[in-house]
Amino acid sequence: MIVKDIIVAKYSQLNDTEKMISNYLINHSSEIPTLSTTELAQKVFTSKSTISRFAQKLGFSGFTEMKHKVNWSKKPKENEQVDTKTLASLLTSFLDSATIKQEELFSEILKAKRIYILGTGTQQSHLVNTLSEILLKHGIVATALTTNRTTVNNKAFEFISSDDLLLIFSHSGNNDDLKNAVITCELNHPSLISFVSTPTNWLTNHSNMSFTLTDSENWLYPHYFYFGFFSMLLNYLDLSLTEYLLHKNLNSKSDELK
Repeated sequence: MIVKDIIVAKYSQLNDTEKMISNYLINHSSEIPTLSTTELAQKVFTSKSTISRFAQKLGFSGFTEMKHKVNWSKKPKENEQVDTKTLASLLTSFLDSATIKQEELFSEILKAKRIYILGTGTQQSHLVNTLSEILLKHGIVATALTTNRTTVNNKAFEFISSDDLLLIFSHSGNNDDLKNAVITCELNHPSLISFVSTPTNWLTNHSNMSFTLTDSENWLYPHYFYFGFFSMLLNYLDLSLTEYLLHKNLNSKSDELK
């Protein structure tokens, strides 16, 4: 029995917590055979009883039986394809989820004294540059930062204040350089918004708001589509920000005429 096949069959019946557990199992399958119920519960920030009920919902007596009967070693093949209709549905769900949060994102961007954008990898750096260009097009200046140990000046993070906004792109949300950068400025309480693959990670727990791929129904391979989906999200936010600023300006002019 392959873990993803078992979860797919039951995914629509799972609640949000159980979906979070599912995504963790799929994305960390190699380490699951060595974990106890207590250790897994700690990693997904839930209780042992929740883990047991989750395993029972998948058809096992408990997590111990599930751990021994499931094949955790098989990974998706490189050429394994996702059905185009399923992919379109996942993208729609992802953007719908982001739409709910976009007004809060725009509000944070406009009220911030300074904006810093951080990326922890090659793909994430491309997303940092894209977002910087989008904001600049709308007259909003942002500073791009990096977590490369050879180029980061930790002093830069010490001066990030509570009036500032930190936008971070990270696939795992558990990058050590990323943690050091956030911890450096965390005492000054800046607003922090993250763009990550899954909701179970260090960065999400230290963010005021997160955009995650796993908000999508039946999502199984967030690591395959991180760059593509978030690139589309930035294009979508670009259009939405244009409309948001237009309505904001119209409302301001209307208030002036009253």
